[in-house]
Amino acid sequence: MQLFKSYCKYIKVHPLTLVYVVVSFISGYWKFYLGAYTIVCIHEICHFIMAYSFRFEIEKISLLPFGAYLSLYDYGYRPIIYEMCVVLAGPCSHLFIYFILNLFKKYVYVQYLLKMNSLIFMFNLLPIYPMDGFRFILLCIENWIDLSKCQYIIFKISIFFLCLFISLCYRMNYYIIFFFLLYQNIEFYRNIPMYLRNYFMNIPYVYKNKIKIHQDNCYLRDKENYYFFNGQLYYENEYKYALIKNVKRLEK
Repeated sequence: MQLFKSYCKYIKVHPLTLVYVVVSFISGYWKFYLGAYTIVCIHEICHFIMAYSFRFEIEKISLLPFGAYLSLYDYGYRPIIYEMCVVLAGPCSHLFIYFILNLFKKYVYVQYLLKMNSLIFMFNLLPIYPMDGFRFILLCIENWIDLSKCQYIIFKISIFFLCLFISLCYRMNYYIIFFFLLYQNIEFYRNIPMYLRNYFMNIPYVYKNKIKIHQDNCYLRDKENYYFFNGQLYYENEYKYALIKNVKRLEK
């Protein structure tokens, strides 16, 4: 019981979520809404369990009207392989859900849950912020492309697929999701410079399995970055102010 209470302290319920629950009961669709929402919550709980096992600093789990979101204080600062495990834990949860539901597939309601499980799984794999598909692609390229450039490249990819998504959907609830995601993407874009400056000011010491020497302002995650200028070699921590200055240049 004590362990359960310690987990519950991370859960924050958005006021609109309670409104949607009440509306679903009044309209008679509570089974369908709560069924789909349970799948989303299991997805997020799997993120939480993986993050907790890797000792991430957990901020909260936000229960939003259309889903849930796990916030971590140190996400983006830990080894890429750890973050990738946290990201993949969510999509993998749908395989477990599918296996469990398939045991009771003869029931009509279970057929609906199987369909919702598949839809949530596929939607979550879209490369749109803050979906897991977005985060997975970002983690894949951060090991090969400059950290600063990665943020802006993946933002453009996210906006492209977000526009593609809304162009193919014509239902009102999809428009609500679109504007919510658009707002999230705008916030992501606005926070890129702050994230980069914080990262370079306090470059995390993580497991780095390869040395990379640069002659420009490139920075690769999970690498020991060195910079060679004017016949002198600088380590990443010695060069961090030049990297921060480069962030200001990218903002313009």
